[in-house]
Amino acid sequence: MSEFTKGTLFLRQERERVEAKLREVELDYRLIELNENWAAFFFADDELVNPQTVEQLLEVSKAAPLLYFRNFSDHGWAYSIYDGGREVAGMDIEYELEAYFAVKLAEERYPDVEFRHLIFGMEPYQGVWQSLEEEAATEVEFQRQLVGLYANAKVECFQRFGLSDEIITELQNLISPAYINGENSRWEQVELFKGLLGIEEMEYLRFERLEESE
Repeated sequence: MSEFTKGTLFLRQERERVEAKLREVELDYRLIELNENWAAFFFADDELVNPQTVEQLLEVSKAAPLLYFRNFSDHGWAYSIYDGGREVAGMDIEYELEAYFAVKLAEERYPDVEFRHLIFGMEPYQGVWQSLEEEAATEVEFQRQLVGLYANAKVECFQRFGLSDEIITELQNLISPAYINGENSRWEQVELFKGLLGIEEMEYLRFERLEESE
């Protein structure tokens, strides 16, 4: 089953301060203790679509640093760090970026072929889609957009959560275009990220599921 996780984490030692701020906001939320180091809260608007939600999140960040985390396992993952009433870092990885460029190549080279024949490798197009994705990944514009996804990552901001210099270095190696351009899987990237932060339990969690479980 595809994963849809959306929520905001903070250090558990800051719970009293964060919860006091949350009681001031005018939004419905759920709060849980994730593990011995982390807690998390979940707004009903858990994709932060409404500007009011972002305003309230910024207000809560005046109490303690916050890490908004989203993972849609089939589509991509993202994080934002809020502290002192400001968004100080953020990154949003789209798994479909390669596919977008592959589609453009397919339209040029196979204008009369249905995409499903290419994607599913139907006769006589076995391996064509994979080749198109591999070629797309080498295009200059793809690389430019890939680098752009990491432009505001600012991994050093994770120091606000008390992470060691060693962990910060590992995060800098992980959260970079070079990692994706290597022999590594972008689907593995998010799991390694969660492992380094110690938030492995942050999966299949969102406001709707927590509300249903009550």
